[in-house]
Amino acid sequence: MKSMTIVMLYIAVFLGVAAFVSSKPNKVTAERESITLGVFPRFAHDITMEGFTPLSKYLSKQLGRRVRLVTTHSFAEFWKKLQNREFDIVHFNQYHYIRAKKKLNYEVVAMNEERGRSTISSSIVVRKDSGIKSIADLKGKTILFGGGPKAMISYIYATYLLKQGGLNPGDYQIRFETNPPSALIATFYHLWGAQAVGVGDVVLELPGIKKLVDTKQLAYLTVGKQYAHLPWAVKKELSPLLKKQILAAMLKLKNSEQGRKILKKARLSGFAPAKDSDFNPHRKITLNTLGENFF
Repeated sequence: MKSMTIVMLYIAVFLGVAAFVSSKPNKVTAERESITLGVFPRFAHDITMEGFTPLSKYLSKQLGRRVRLVTTHSFAEFWKKLQNREFDIVHFNQYHYIRAKKKLNYEVVAMNEERGRSTISSSIVVRKDSGIKSIADLKGKTILFGGGPKAMISYIYATYLLKQGGLNPGDYQIRFETNPPSALIATFYHLWGAQAVGVGDVVLELPGIKKLVDTKQLAYLTVGKQYAHLPWAVKKELSPLLKKQILAAMLKLKNSEQGRKILKKARLSGFAPAKDSDFNPHRKITLNTLGENFF
């Protein structure tokens, strides 16, 4: 009877331990579950979803798990999701990255290649008939910026260019549009009294823009230096193997006809490997412009 009691006790202990172990998250199992791909609202919501859905489906096949595509209608909404670490893979701007690297444990793995180029710059664009010939001429004028105060290229870098030209934020009126293309279009049509717009140096070349405005009537007032393009990062806790699989899948896209079709839908010509130090120039610009140190 005593021995039976001991046996039953051992069984109870064993079952309790087994239940405890099974209740703990299993890293291998977790990594076989679906993962979330977040893409920031560089373009309108429907355009982003349409453009990146083929990429998410491709990654699903390559990684052997569902890759769920998520975007937002605004930069603020996107940043909130990023702060909550809702994305396993994330495509965002350089400011998002340098902040997410320091505060949210995201690691860069790649960056955009557009029209065969893996760099991008900021610019200030005006209408040719505006009479504005220099940065100084923008004093007291309204300048549009796309995406909000966390937009690296169209606001932070553009503000840096204005400072380099002798203007500080208090010297002109600031107005934000939802994204860079909408800011450019609004400036072209003189909406809200806008006399200039801060955008990436590639915006004037976008096919969608050329359909909506006569880009021949626009001119670059100033263009900055070329730095690393828009980054792609992953959560630090993803396994080294999964990170390598993600990067490998992205890099080989431009090597096949089907892959190039997927890239074209996303307005890309490919992906390039990226490392954290590639974004040190953006850290310097952010420190100079916003006073925020992400080194």
